Amino acid sequence: MNLRMIALSIIVLSTIGMACLFALNWATLPERMATHFDVAGIADGWMSRQGFAVFFGVLYLFVVGMTAGIGWLLPWMPVSMINLPKKEYWLDDVRRASTFRVMQTMMMGIAAATSVLFVLLLYLTIEANQMADPRMPARVLGLILAGYLTAVVVPGIVLYVRMRRT
Repeated sequence: MNLRMIALSIIVLSTIGMACLFALNWATLPERMATHFDVAGIADGWMSRQGFAVFFGVLYLFVVGMTAGIGWLLPWMPVSMINLPKKEYWLDDVRRASTFRVMQTMMMGIAAATSVLFVLLLYLTIEANQMADPRMPARVLGLILAGYLTAVVVPGIVLYVRMRRT
């Protein structure tokens, strides 16, 4: 199985997981939910349960869809909109298709990592709202964000270094 199919599978499973999290916890969520937390994990933003579900779902579909969609649109974008080191080399007729495949795979990987991030954030938000005084575990959130940034930034750096060398 290629990396793009693995990433697509992660996105599909994350989407199903989010739907299950909402469905399994809907009855126990308060009507007024804590939806934003400060750096210490203290709730400082609130929404209705329905408003949060709609907002979170639309935001998820938009961010993950745009990230994956940009990868698929690359072959039709004007070359002037594509920023690569040694662009003429990587987008010549010989390498163009393989360059776009690599970039599409990377964008799908970023979309997959983002979908996992959304599921984890939803889980933490649901858990926080099960408490009388909603709190987000700041250390756990920090670790999740560090993992996400690593998953997104490291492959980009590796790709950049690889493309710059040639």
